[in-house]
Amino acid sequence: MKLIKEEKINKELGKEWQYIFETEGNGIYLIEITARAKSWWQNLKSFRSFFNDDDLVMTIDDTSFPKLSNKIGLFDSEMSWNGNQLKGLLKTNLFVLYFEKGGHNIQFINDKNPFLENIRIFQIENEFTYVPTQNNVAEDGDRRPWFALAFVGFSIGNLKINISAGKNNRDDEDAKLIIDRKIKENDTEKSHSNWYWCGKLLKGQEKEFDEDLKLDKGIHYIELYADGSPTLNKIEAEINRKKIGEIPTVDNPKWTGSWGDDTEQMILARAIFGEARDIRFSDELRIAIGWVARNRVEDKKQRWGHTYYDVILRNKQYSAFNPIDKNRPFVENPLKNNNDIHKKSWQNCYKIADQVIGGTLGDPTKGANHYYSKITKDYEPPSWATEKTFVVKIDNTYFHKL
Repeated sequence: MKLIKEEKINKELGKEWQYIFETEGNGIYLIEITARAKSWWQNLKSFRSFFNDDDLVMTIDDTSFPKLSNKIGLFDSEMSWNGNQLKGLLKTNLFVLYFEKGGHNIQFINDKNPFLENIRIFQIENEFTYVPTQNNVAEDGDRRPWFALAFVGFSIGNLKINISAGKNNRDDEDAKLIIDRKIKENDTEKSHSNWYWCGKLLKGQEKEFDEDLKLDKGIHYIELYADGSPTLNKIEAEINRKKIGEIPTVDNPKWTGSWGDDTEQMILARAIFGEARDIRFSDELRIAIGWVARNRVEDKKQRWGHTYYDVILRNKQYSAFNPIDKNRPFVENPLKNNNDIHKKSWQNCYKIADQVIGGTLGDPTKGANHYYSKITKDYEPPSWATEKTFVVKIDNTYFHKL
């Protein structure tokens, strides 16, 4: 891996903060972030806060990292820094994503005062091999998160993790491995079964986890917990993604069979095109449809999910994504009709999606999160559409804020 950026932040975050960086070319990148957070008891003792711990989460280019259980809990994700779990100790989170050339943004969202230490960004040129240069020895603590690794939009084949563990004073050093919420058990006799690396048996020696995971494309989390001070020596992973020429682009948008291959701009563009590609519709309507998706993503109660993927792919929300809907073929391949009119409409929807996500176009719906189109004179509006929730009508479409 090639290190392209390193920043020693060493900053207590008292409010939301963002970090902007550039990538010189399309490719797969690793973002390494180290931070620490204090528990409610530590904050109470130092008179910093009453019964509130420090918490930290982040998004990368509007991609968030929710709990795999889909339960609501912004600061309880596998990829968060949770003060009541960490108790002031350091945790390293690793994020593996595909980036296109250009500018990118990491948005940090915090509660109270977590401490951000370092940010390092690597380009993965060939195989994924991670050898930590810091925090490879865990800070001494009891049964707490140590490393977490998120793969976004990849399948995972073989995974190898090499860790050393022994004794620290009178206590054992142990390490636990969790893959997509499933603990990898230690079946060695007299071991701690939930701790794959057991210090009392290893006595300071290395042990390697080596398994072909065969995980399909999507979001995958790999977590390491530490008890005492084990040492992480190396992580190697076989990650797979469509070849660059096969990843959907505006000129070749055909669906690969996995929505995880789409960028957020691509999947939003598909939604806009599927709902309002007809030339009779105005750009204002297309922008409004895009903004309804964005308003749902930004909903404070997270009623529809954390990301554009969550919102758009949610069951029975966007009819064009229904497998039996007449518009579904145009979602899967916007250039299906192969004519200039459709091509121009698709390119326009793709551009609008970028502008909506980037916030360069205003919201004509004034915060609406629902809409319906009056197809015929006798069409009965949905039960949720009332005078109280109505915001604006654009073309034949009524927008509501619930």
